Amino acid sequence: MGVVKEVVGGYLSHQEGFRMRTHTALLLLAAVPVAACFEYGSINPAASPGHRVVVGRLVGEWRYEPPPSEGGEEQGPVCLRIEPPSGMTYVARSGCPDVEAPEQETNSFMLTRLGGYLVVELNGSGPDISLPDRALSTHHVHPIRLAGDSLWVWPLVEEQLDTLLSREPGLVAHIRPEVEEGPDLVITASSAELRAFYEAHLAALLGDSILLLRQAGAR
Repeated sequence: MGVVKEVVGGYLSHQEGFRMRTHTALLLLAAVPVAACFEYGSINPAASPGHRVVVGRLVGEWRYEPPPSEGGEEQGPVCLRIEPPSGMTYVARSGCPDVEAPEQETNSFMLTRLGGYLVVELNGSGPDISLPDRALSTHHVHPIRLAGDSLWVWPLVEEQLDTLLSREPGLVAHIRPEVEEGPDLVITASSAELRAFYEAHLAALLGDSILLLRQAGAR
C-alpha cells in the first residue's frame, strides 16, 4: 500500500474527546473544510453511482443546541440550511441568524444506505492527499435518522475504527500515514469493498447520537 507518498493540507489536531467529536459531526454538513476535523477518511466514496439516494425531508433549516459545558470551553449552537439537491448532491450552509459567526461556510454531500442506516457522505473539499500523479480528496460518512422534525446524527468514533483495524487489518484495505499532522488512517479500498466493510461493521463504530430540530416554518 505504498501509493500514498505524502499527506498535505491544513489539518487540525482532533484530540479533545467526545464533546469536540460530536460538535464536529454536525460540522460534517457545513462548517469547516473537510480535512480540518477528521482523523480518518476513504479515498473512494461509499455513495458510489447506483447507490445514491435522495430524501426530500432532509431539506430545511436545522439547529443543534449543545448541552452545558462542565468546565470546558462553551460551544454555541450549530445551524444548518440544507438546500434541495442538484441531481444527487446536497449543499448545506452554516450559520445561525441569531448568533454572530464567521463568514458562512458550505459543504456538499450525498446520501446512501449502509448497514441499515441512511448515511451522509461528506464529499472531500480540496486536495487532502497527494499521490504521485494526482491529488485526491477523502470522504467521510455519518449515519443519520429522520423522524418528523427531528434529525439524529451519529459520529463515527475514530478510536473504535482504529482498534478494529489494528485487531483485524485485513478487514478493509488502508494505510496509516506516519506524519505529525494529517489523518491517522486512510481507507484505500474500492467503493464496493468499502460498502461491504460498512455494511458489516458500521453499527460497531458509532458514537452517541446528536439531535437537531427543524426550525419552525423551515420545511
